Amino acid sequence: MVSRDPASTRRTVGAFDVRFFIAIALGLIGVFLLICAVLADPELAKTGGIHANLWTGVALVVAAIVFAVWARLRPMYVDTSAAPEAPPQKVGAPEPELIVHDDDEPRGRTDTGR
Repeated sequence: MVSRDPASTRRTVGAFDVRFFIAIALGLIGVFLLICAVLADPELAKTGGIHANLWTGVALVVAAIVFAVWARLRPMYVDTSAAPEAPPQKVGAPEPELIVHDDDEPRGRTDTGR
């Protein structure tokens, strides 16, 4: 009898975890806003005295760090021991076959009981 460790049949999705893509997107936008906050006029009168680019950039960078840490600490696993999937099947009912009669008018193959 062969005993298999269930943890050995799993592997992480690694860099293909959607949380890494979200972290990268939020991080890039946050860094862009931080650069704009440093280089551009803050226009405090339009935002009620709040430096909007600065604080939004900081919040997005923090969110990006949270997503990256979350994906690193709680990785998603793929079960590699599963059997290969069956080929995909068509969804829904099959379409009726059409039969062409002498008058070339297509009719469905249904029994009307006449």
